[in-house]
Amino acid sequence: MYQNLKDTVRLRKEQLAKTAKTDPNYNALKNELEAAEAMIKKMNQKYQFESIKNFTLFNQIFELSK
Repeated sequence: MYQNLKDTVRLRKEQLAKTAKTDPNYNALKNELEAAEAMIKKMNQKYQFESIKNFTLFNQIFELSK
């Protein structure tokens, strides 16, 4: 779930960069981005995913496996 949220944040940032502020979908994308970022922050505070010693190594391996 945590990785899915991180992927959503990355994807929404890319989409927002390509979307004009006048586009009707802009606010929906922005709201979804903010919600995903809030959930990541909440999960990270509760479970401290980013502070796990081998998290960086795990992430590198995970990215290579895609």
